[in-house]
Amino acid sequence: MDDNQLYMMLGRIDGKLDHALQRQDKQDQQQEALEKRVSALERSKFWLVGAVTALSLVANYAKDIFLK
Repeated sequence: MDDNQLYMMLGRIDGKLDHALQRQDKQDQQQEALEKRVSALERSKFWLVGAVTALSLVANYAKDIFLK
């Protein structure tokens, strides 16, 4: 095998490695964006459940006061 073939093979390997690293970076960015969206959804659900719980407590307390 001569030097030119070796350099061509190394160039191909380098190109494939660069492509794999670019894909990995893109997947990392997508994963980060997904984690941000899920976190925002979980926070909004937390506040919604808390608000519903507070409203149900107030409604139950009001029922006990007005229906006695």
